[in-house]
Amino acid sequence: APLAVLSCPRRRDGAPAVPARWLARLDAFLAGQQRRLDLHPAASWARLLDQPAGRPRAAEPPRPCPPVKLRPRSLRVTEIQTWLEDPYAIYARHVLKLEKLKPLEEETDAADYGSLVHKGLELFLRDAGAAWPPDARARLRQAMDRALQEAGLRPALAEWWAPRLRRIADWVVGQETERRSLVAPAAIVTEAKGEWQLPVPDSGGFRLRGRADRIERRPDGRLAILDYKTGAPPSQKQVDAGFAPQLPLEAAMAAAGAFGDALRGDTAELTYWHLTGGFEPGGARTLFKGDPAAIAAAVATARDKLCDLILAFYDPARAYLSQPHPGRAPRFSDYAQLARVAEWDLSGGEG
Repeated sequence: APLAVLSCPRRRDGAPAVPARWLARLDAFLAGQQRRLDLHPAASWARLLDQPAGRPRAAEPPRPCPPVKLRPRSLRVTEIQTWLEDPYAIYARHVLKLEKLKPLEEETDAADYGSLVHKGLELFLRDAGAAWPPDARARLRQAMDRALQEAGLRPALAEWWAPRLRRIADWVVGQETERRSLVAPAAIVTEAKGEWQLPVPDSGGFRLRGRADRIERRPDGRLAILDYKTGAPPSQKQVDAGFAPQLPLEAAMAAAGAFGDALRGDTAELTYWHLTGGFEPGGARTLFKGDPAAIAAAVATARDKLCDLILAFYDPARAYLSQPHPGRAPRFSDYAQLARVAEWDLSGGEG
């Protein structure tokens, strides 16, 4: 190898980068001998990337219109919000069958933390059921510790997350005590899986799949549906506007018997538990202030809007636009780069 190229970035993550100290010392050493390393021509190659061959033309937002027979006829209930906010993501995932590759050096992130919280609560409720044991605090802490141990995380991260999980356990015990003083559940099912074949005329059929974190059956036969969030849960305003239909749709699935006959019925409560384990370990957000009439109306609205959405995308001319609603772009998108959002969004394109 007669030629060695020494390189370092000038910018990293958008900010100026400091060259490696070894390179700086090498430059100083050579300068003392009135010598220097020749610059490699690659230093100018990067600038050529920004020089178009012809007249610059702004990128346009993608407008894919796949044949109706290729459009998805089954989605998870959590994907309906994505369908509303970013139809292109549904196109890329279910029509093109593209999935984001995991990084070569993947770090443990918030999604893994959320899985731990769900697993710990599932382990506890699977053993305790609707009964409330006298040693609930200790048993829930043990369930959280077990979920953490089974995850096989590196020791430093496990030590970091362990106290947060225990704070969540303590908050849940207090919340459960308060809930059961008002209405004690007759039965509790965690991670309830369901499928619902929607009766959408002229659609050829559409199947909605879901897994509810927790469904309670009350003594009067009505249901309470709870969803655990380690990130920020949707606001009541977002739910009212139809932008976050997950819980109303899960209630519609329960009313249709999608989770089984044992969990068929009207829903009297839709609640998000925001579980962080931080200074405020948890918080409860009950939608529609627990008003059964308002919940029933929201469930009917969510069902009707979903049917309208299904029919709209069975129109061959309907395109799967990328982030078409200003101010309603998803927080995270695996397909934003594929859709070249950063190019057309900054160029003043539609969307």
